[in-house]
Amino acid sequence: MITVKKYHLHEIQDEYYQWHDLIFGKDPYHVPIVVYFGYDKNNNFIGFMSGYYHDKRTFYIQKIAINPEMKGKGLSAALSVYVLDTMKKEDVRYILGQIENTNIPMIIASVKAGCLINGYFTDTNGKQYIRIIKDLGEK
Repeated sequence: MITVKKYHLHEIQDEYYQWHDLIFGKDPYHVPIVVYFGYDKNNNFIGFMSGYYHDKRTFYIQKIAINPEMKGKGLSAALSVYVLDTMKKEDVRYILGQIENTNIPMIIASVKAGCLINGYFTDTNGKQYIRIIKDLGEK
């Protein structure tokens, strides 16, 4: 069982950046609006999903991260399912995101969670990304 808690960045900014920087390193361009933290049944931090609302019914995922101590336990896909269920209850219909094409575990987890690959692009640094979309369906 995973518990998902939704925060606006200003509510948990210090804790968010502590986890973000531990997992990804410093990134001055990553500034989400909303962060979903996941906790296990013992209230241990599992990971987070962060991003912003593209419009009223579309959420753009900027980052998905798993606590390094929790990696390899299949929690990325589980966390994604719980967060997407929470978003659906909040009336979000579409999820958008992008995954670096070398991040095979996240691509697999996204497809298992029902995301569709709907394109790809190369950023200004030459990194290639796969675009994903998921229709959460009507409420």
